[in-house]
Amino acid sequence: MTTTARIHGEEVGPSLRARIGDFFFAEETPFGLAVVRIGISIACLMVTLPRWIYTRELYSTDGAPTPLALNYGYPDLLPIPSGGLAVALMTILTFCCFTACIGWCTRASLSISAVLYTYLNLLDSISTMTKYSVITSHVLFLLAFSHCGAVWSVDAWVRRKRLGLPRPSSLADH
Repeated sequence: MTTTARIHGEEVGPSLRARIGDFFFAEETPFGLAVVRIGISIACLMVTLPRWIYTRELYSTDGAPTPLALNYGYPDLLPIPSGGLAVALMTILTFCCFTACIGWCTRASLSISAVLYTYLNLLDSISTMTKYSVITSHVLFLLAFSHCGAVWSVDAWVRRKRLGLPRPSSLADH
């Protein structure tokens, strides 16, 4: 959408307005978002897998959870799950982090991961709730509303097969 102007018979490059418009509104392939999706999912897996065996103690009524809201005088702000439910939630979180990493049902996986990761972190303010977990929660939330599954994902591969598009010739093709 670049427009060029003619002044005294000479072509002048695109106007400042057109360049600014191209900068903000040019369509690009979301390779960066795909890298962030894969990286943040691996980081979440590195956090959730070691803690999975301690889920009953950290996040359920079977152990000693320390909800963040308790420090501010709201002991019943978030419901504390039973042991079996806490293990099920942590298993779902781990599965959704894996599926987000490979890009299968990307948007749903990231949405579920964002909600469960934030919820479980809020139930353990002593060891789990840290600066990186807050940043990870926000990044998962933002990725859930992006097109990060458009490239390098199972979703993109299935869409390409369904539409009958040719196989990409390189890793950078989408």
